[in-house]
Amino acid sequence: MNDIEIIDYLEKISKKENTLFEYNNNIVEKSKINGFDIENNINYDEQSIIVSAIVDKKKGKYKIKDINKTKIKEGIIKAKKLAKIKTEKEIDCFGKGLPKKKIKFDKNIEKIDFGKLLEETKKNLVKEKYITSYVGDVYKVKNKNYTITNNLTEIQEKQYITSQFTINTKKQKQNSGFFYNISTKKEDVNIENTIKQAKINANNLLSPKQGEKGNYKLILTPEIVQEILSYFVLDACKGDAIYRKESYLNNLKNKEIFSKNLSIIEHPHLDYFLGSSLVDEEAIKTNQKTIIDKGVFKKIIYNQKYGLLTNNKSTGNCFSGISFTNVLQEPGKKKINTIIENTKKGLLVYSIMGVHTNDLVTGDFSLTIANAKEIVDGKYNRTVTNLNFTGNIKDILKKMNFSKEQMFFGTSLFSFGIVDNIKII
Repeated sequence: MNDIEIIDYLEKISKKENTLFEYNNNIVEKSKINGFDIENNINYDEQSIIVSAIVDKKKGKYKIKDINKTKIKEGIIKAKKLAKIKTEKEIDCFGKGLPKKKIKFDKNIEKIDFGKLLEETKKNLVKEKYITSYVGDVYKVKNKNYTITNNLTEIQEKQYITSQFTINTKKQKQNSGFFYNISTKKEDVNIENTIKQAKINANNLLSPKQGEKGNYKLILTPEIVQEILSYFVLDACKGDAIYRKESYLNNLKNKEIFSKNLSIIEHPHLDYFLGSSLVDEEAIKTNQKTIIDKGVFKKIIYNQKYGLLTNNKSTGNCFSGISFTNVLQEPGKKKINTIIENTKKGLLVYSIMGVHTNDLVTGDFSLTIANAKEIVDGKYNRTVTNLNFTGNIKDILKKMNFSKEQMFFGTSLFSFGIVDNIKII
């Protein structure tokens, strides 16, 4: 069955059943640069349908591959069987209506000549004396997503390119630097810039030494800020964690918990953001909401199940459980270079270990700095490793500032994070 036949059939059958269909069609083109050579492109096309059915206010889900009419009918039967064996009340019905807004995605990425793009990239690679190899993957993804229920058909086509490179550098000691980039518009695709940043990271992290204990200004890269805020803030705002009392934010709604510099908005309808969606997996309309407002915890997000369990409405956040669409952390006012130049004693932290092993119930943490560049009087000094800092995330985020620059993660924007006077052990 082709796309048109599948959609026509799903629309027809959905009118007879209390079901919701999520039909995904992913086409991926992948290439590698290994050493200095470009390996053959790999292409694959993956189709699937997730059938959600409601029986006696209980929901069951079943995934179908190798799509045909028989498989779809079998999927409905199996989804209903799964619903019947559930013991917990979930949802009354799938949502109704469709927002009028349309979300833009750049289809011109599909027109990029992938082989030519990488051949040009290879030509422009400068084999510097100390660069031993480039190792990288580049993916071009075309994702068609269809949400279909008895009164709704929403179609989204998202296209993007992800490039990620590790540069191996040898000067005093072998070392590598990594960087990746997501482009959702043709005009932003620049693989050479990804390689350039990976090269900068490799050179910055040469010959790491055991760091010294003391008090430092920590400057965290956007990648680390994204990791910390996603786990310690966004996950803590989810209705299931709060219902089970597995979040330190339990009973702290509308309280000023964090720095006034921290504001986070969820915006599900942004053009060219990969998390954008008009409805969630229960066909509930998505909407913009402020999660953290100048340090104040403002919003708990729910799917229908945990909305019902807590006497709240779904917030349109059912995505493989409770999750966010697009997350925007509000940037600061100072540029990162200015912040570094005004740092007397600091660490520009490139990687940390242990975020997801820490305690979301209390907010207590113990993290290890794996790689960092020491800053002395506004200048880079040596590379350091194997340092630790501990505490409670509320205390750390109470002091955090953010840079003006931000990094795009496909579904989010995060800045550099700056925390003064942190004890490092």
